[in-house]
Parts: sequence; C-alpha cells; structure tokens
Amino acid sequence: MFEADELCDRIAIINKGRLVALGTPEELKRGVHGLSSLEIAVANSSEALLNRIKAIEGVKSVTAAGSENGVAITVKYLSDVDVSGRALDILRDEKIYSFSRKELTLEDAYIQLVEKAQ
Repeated sequence: MFEADELCDRIAIINKGRLVALGTPEELKRGVHGLSSLEIAVANSSEALLNRIKAIEGVKSVTAAGSENGVAITVKYLSDVDVSGRALDILRDEKIYSFSRKELTLEDAYIQLVEKAQ
C-alpha cells in the first residue's frame, strides 16, 4: 500500500468484484472518517498489557512490533473517544520513549472501506 500511496494518481478499491471506492490516495484517506491512531514506543510490553489497551472503550485494534527502542504499540481508535489518557494510565509502570498521534495510512483507509462494503 505504501508504494500505491506514493506512486499512484488514482486508486480503485474493488471488493468481491464490486467497486468500493475510487479517488486519489489523499481523497481515500480523507474519506475514512472517525478513526484515529496513536503510536507509543515502550521498553517492554506483554500480551496482558496489550489486552488491557484493547479493552478500552473505542479502541478498534492494537498491534505491537519490535523497534530500535523496544516495542512500538499502535492503537487505532474511534476519533470521538479520547483513549490517550487511559492508554497512558495502563502504561504508567512502563518506560515510555515516545507518544504520538499518527496520520492514517492508505492501508487503514483500505481496511475500513472494505469492511464497510461487507
């Protein structure tokens, strides 16, 4: 998806033979309303910790990936719910390297558009 975002002028998203969306990468990303993303870099994480974050009202998904500083936790959540305070409360005993809001990607837009079409 990164390459499509960088190289394509227009993108068509097709699901099960049906056109779901058509537009520039920016138009498709702007069309995904109601979803925001946080990235939190921590020294360590556990499945229990990730499950506690997943249980926060409004959280749609939580993923963790190794990074140079430890673990990067990505939290996707409904925009009208502030989950940052609750997430930080859960992580209060962890060493936090960074905490930032992230722009949604074309992959995020694709997933949401395909899920709506089903």
